[in-house]
Amino acid sequence: MKYTALVGSEKITLEIEDSKPTVRARIEDRDYELKIQEVEPGVFWFNSDGQSIEVTVVANRDGYEVRVGNRRVDLELLDGRSVLRRSNQPNHDGIAELIAPMPGKVVKILVEEGTSVEANQALLVIEAMKMQNEMRSPKAGTIGALGVREGMIVNAGDLLLSVD
Repeated sequence: MKYTALVGSEKITLEIEDSKPTVRARIEDRDYELKIQEVEPGVFWFNSDGQSIEVTVVANRDGYEVRVGNRRVDLELLDGRSVLRRSNQPNHDGIAELIAPMPGKVVKILVEEGTSVEANQALLVIEAMKMQNEMRSPKAGTIGALGVREGMIVNAGDLLLSVD
């Protein structure tokens, strides 16, 4: 399963394949294979490459607090809707990424790389559950890289395109 997560203020992409007791994870461009055991509620034992790691996970208002040894990290797993909502915040500075909010098929791309767009302009159409959903620009700018093509199947959290 593919996720987008906020670790502190950094957004990362991760894929997890769970085949107990082993979990395979791809975090950005690095692959991991972990043996996991829950030793008590919220406390996990990870074994990777002969190293044992104890991890404590506590749910909080915004997601999770994860502790590995003396290190504490705030983690928020974003579903497709919250990723889309965050990327559609107006007045983005820098590059804004348009992320697929749900699995579906790209049926129409309305722009090309280098096209100037206005905030809230329709950029592409995704069909999901027999409904067509227009994806709109999160800000005014120029279309950067297109991450999809017409007819392509996408998963929630996949990068559709960027607006510079």
